Amino acid sequence: MSDEHILRKRIECKLELDHVSRETGISMKLIQAVEQADKKPFSSVLSYKMTERKLDTYYTIKLNMTHKEKKIPSFLRSKIGAK
Repeated sequence: MSDEHILRKRIECKLELDHVSRETGISMKLIQAVEQADKKPFSSVLSYKMTERKLDTYYTIKLNMTHKEKKIPSFLRSKIGAK
């Protein structure tokens, strides 16, 4: 998995670093480290890989939710609480 891929996915989702941090429970410092392929802040390579995978999964879910919302007609979006 390329690290540019993780950063690109966050940008596609239009998510801020602090929002991702709150939602996933991963500190902003570690998110930035994954995006820059910096393994130093992590205690092990396994920890780095698990964090990378968690972020990738989170962004994938967010992208799928965004695409589904675009398919819902605008008059129904207001009724279900989607924006």
